[in-house]
Amino acid sequence: HRKTRFVDSRQIVKPRCGNPDTIDGVSEMNGGRKLRTTKRYSFFPGKPRWPKRKRDLTYAFVQQNNLTDDVKRVFARAFTQWAEVTPLNFTRSESLLGADIVIGFFSGEHGDGEPFDGAMGTLAHASSPPKGMLHLDGDEDWLISDGEISRRVLPVTSVVDLESVAVHEIGHLLGLGHSSVEDAIFESFR
Repeated sequence: HRKTRFVDSRQIVKPRCGNPDTIDGVSEMNGGRKLRTTKRYSFFPGKPRWPKRKRDLTYAFVQQNNLTDDVKRVFARAFTQWAEVTPLNFTRSESLLGADIVIGFFSGEHGDGEPFDGAMGTLAHASSPPKGMLHLDGDEDWLISDGEISRRVLPVTSVVDLESVAVHEIGHLLGLGHSSVEDAIFESFR
């Protein structure tokens, strides 16, 4: 297929990240403000980042979600991937108080002005630093896999790989924007 700079009918039905898109350094969903870009990645406006001296970040899960250990391990692996390529360390906290990053699964309107739209629409959204909020759509059928073992057996078109989305959204928590490179971890359409 041919790449375009516009959302076409094939893309419009794909599940996607809820964060704004960037094409050629301009976010059409963000009032046309310029983003600084390189070939492989882009930054949010103003290049937000965690304070330079802050290398140890903590993350916690919204307790009302009652997440399984399998789900928590998925996030631990996703944070480990970022720790391997950044100077940051990530540690899970049992308490939301003082946690740098708060992770939760929500449905519909959930208080941040960015409501979820049900299964196979907007998958997740995350804030740029130093806010540290990562929200995932609780209505999705999330796939949790450990190598060969999948925790869900559903039609392929109705499941979303949790680890891939977690890695993508953590990148937003670190200040990275979307890529127009198809199949890149920062492509907004999955």
